Amino acid sequence: MMIAVVFMALMVVVRPVHAHANLLRAVPAPGSTADASPRVVYAEFTEELDHSFSRIEVLSAAGEAITNGPTEPDPTNAAAMLVPIRPLGDGSYVVVWRSLSVVDGHIIRGSFAFGVGEPVSPGMAVALATVESSPLARFRVAFCSFPLLLSLVRQSIRFCSGDAQLRIVAIISNGALFSCYWEPGFLRF
Repeated sequence: MMIAVVFMALMVVVRPVHAHANLLRAVPAPGSTADASPRVVYAEFTEELDHSFSRIEVLSAAGEAITNGPTEPDPTNAAAMLVPIRPLGDGSYVVVWRSLSVVDGHIIRGSFAFGVGEPVSPGMAVALATVESSPLARFRVAFCSFPLLLSLVRQSIRFCSGDAQLRIVAIISNGALFSCYWEPGFLRF
């Protein structure tokens, strides 16, 4: 009984850690201007990548793909990848990337612009990075955490079984616990 109360208190206080494979640095750098066309676009992230899913694509201002081969892992850094590109003329280009962290299973998508021979066009559309959870990560959270939370709910309701008012308080507090702990849409596969 005391164990259930301690676990319930920890679940309210301790939040899940959200560390993702965010873009750490890139060559060419976001917003930079290169004097000459680069041969590759290199991107390094804050966590090790699942290279079977992580990708880089380079697009012209007209939306044309200018990559010259598949995205490749950096052989010296598990948190980096690169993609060869065709020779570029002067203008603005957008790098669109997605990374899947092997650490937490979250997918991050983002983009940045760079210029060749001239600054990045002010009207260049660039998306901010977004985070998604992979189905495997959501399954791990649901599979490992859900039984524990159900046990805590059951124990707290059983503890309050003699008093109807305490039972209602337990149900409401358990509902609050669930809503604070879970990310929106965590069970969507």
